[in-house]
Amino acid sequence: MASTNRDCAARDPALAAKLVNFVAFQCVWFVVVSTAAERQAWIGIVVAGTWIATHLAFSSRRRLELPTIAIVTATGVAMDQIAVATGIQRFEGGLAIGLVPVWIAALWASFATLLHSSMSWMVGRLVLGAALGAVFGPLAYLGAERLGAIRLGNDPRWLAISGLALEWALVMPVALWVAARRRTA
Repeated sequence: MASTNRDCAARDPALAAKLVNFVAFQCVWFVVVSTAAERQAWIGIVVAGTWIATHLAFSSRRRLELPTIAIVTATGVAMDQIAVATGIQRFEGGLAIGLVPVWIAALWASFATLLHSSMSWMVGRLVLGAALGAVFGPLAYLGAERLGAIRLGNDPRWLAISGLALEWALVMPVALWVAARRRTA
């Protein structure tokens, strides 16, 4: 079965590019979060910036992607700022823009590189995006907490997780809508 998937990816460069995009983001996420937890956030920021530059260098859709990255990053940072202000989460790792650290902006920008590539199948599926965001967004934050990069509110804990689910149920459809609008721009 594995060789069949590998053969399929080898014959379909677009599929191979989407797989690289997905795996690269997972690696970037881990590096950014783990270096923030170790108070070395600048390393993760450099890795994320390198990934974004590489992604854009190989993208045939730079004109679509740059505004998407900017808008999704601003939206995600704003939502995380609200989560910080309401006590849902607290970020570790320094290099802050106000209360939200730069490494979070780097993660949002890196996440946005998925929208026209490995997550392109979701563009236009806003309800599905909201549902998946509500489930998988909080899981990423729980992983970041386990690595020591963030602290979720504990009073009661389910409220912090519910707040993150709401954040992602709102951000994902916005991100997918922005990506869809950029396709038609």
